[in-house]
Amino acid sequence: MTYLTTTKLSEKLGVDSKRLFDQLNKWGWIEKKDKRWVLTDLGKEKGGQTRSAPEIGEFVVWPEDTQVVLQDSEKHELNVFTSISSELKPQEISEGEEYIAEYFDEINMQYDRQYVIEKLNDKYAAYRIADFYLPKYQVMVEFAGRWNRSSRLSPIF
Repeated sequence: MTYLTTTKLSEKLGVDSKRLFDQLNKWGWIEKKDKRWVLTDLGKEKGGQTRSAPEIGEFVVWPEDTQVVLQDSEKHELNVFTSISSELKPQEISEGEEYIAEYFDEINMQYDRQYVIEKLNDKYAAYRIADFYLPKYQVMVEFAGRWNRSSRLSPIF
């Protein structure tokens, strides 16, 4: 398996490296110690490893198929990449979620889309992806538009 530095991974994903470092830090996968990024235990669980080079010392690497979900804070549009957790898959955006995003934009509500909630002590899932996170209120918003529906059911009016 090929591994990429966080900077090389950011180039592959087409995102700013500072933004990727910040997000990985926010998720608790890396942390800053003595002005250097180091891998946390959670980061190791997500596939991260450390390497060492004489000229730069120790650094963090990720599998080249690593995927992450990042939020474009200016446009509030979803940028979907792979997730560092190999089981984490990008979520399709529903029409109802788009409607909610338009409303949040209209009232100038800051939000993050497809917010990953990890480290759950749940017998069914270790993580979940909330449709929206409102940082000002520390609240998750989930639109259950496709929940418990099948093609056999007709819309309820």
